[in-house]
Amino acid sequence: MNSFKKALLPVTNYLLENYILFKILPFKERKKYFDKTGNDDIQLHIKTLDNEGVTIRSNNAIDRSVIKYVFYHQYHLPPVDLPADAVILDLGANIGLTIRHFKHLYPQSKIFGFEMDKQNFETCKKNCAELPGVTITNKAVWTNTGTIQYADNADTDAYAITENTQAATKEMPSISLSDILATYSLDKVDYMKMDIEGAEKNILESDDLSWMQKVQAMNIELHEDEFVQKAIDIVSQQGFKCWKDTKHWASIMAIKK
Repeated sequence: MNSFKKALLPVTNYLLENYILFKILPFKERKKYFDKTGNDDIQLHIKTLDNEGVTIRSNNAIDRSVIKYVFYHQYHLPPVDLPADAVILDLGANIGLTIRHFKHLYPQSKIFGFEMDKQNFETCKKNCAELPGVTITNKAVWTNTGTIQYADNADTDAYAITENTQAATKEMPSISLSDILATYSLDKVDYMKMDIEGAEKNILESDDLSWMQKVQAMNIELHEDEFVQKAIDIVSQQGFKCWKDTKHWASIMAIKK
């Protein structure tokens, strides 16, 4: 990057952020969005939710990024149209904004959300309170059902499961995808969105991929660019048409053939 472009970068980023906020927030809400001084939750009304309000944490920069990812970039959306009463798995529900958007688009849907970080989960509960047909669970999605350890990096949105006990900072119950389907008696899942901060690699490389036979469409965010092609091969071998997403640098989309 030459020095001229580098000098313009802050201005470019400022203009881009304000354009995104113009698209998703009413004008009066933008002052609240930029106010990072308080410790209380902030409620922001979202244009693409017919101006319904969502909750973010005032001192959490990641929540502000998630607002833009969900309601502007919309990386989480399925590669095909879903029925209004779709069954959706939201694996890595974060603070519940993707669930809110799914429920807005598919009002009769049944959504099962899983979020392993306790603080994210508490905000997710606020954002999903009283939504009919929504079940959220504070567990990690992993290769097996039991207990996992994970590293909580406060500077990123990554809460990565680790086998390094020295790096691990928290412990959490885990559940496998096969056990999710069995627990909720799900014989068919119309759409599965998976964004579980690196655990998707372990799941896709595990011996048990039987759960894929009950899933019709998937959006899997990968966290290693070099794993994308291998993931496409794994999913394709399970009877899906699978490809790299054009909107996200390391996500794959899949539709059951």
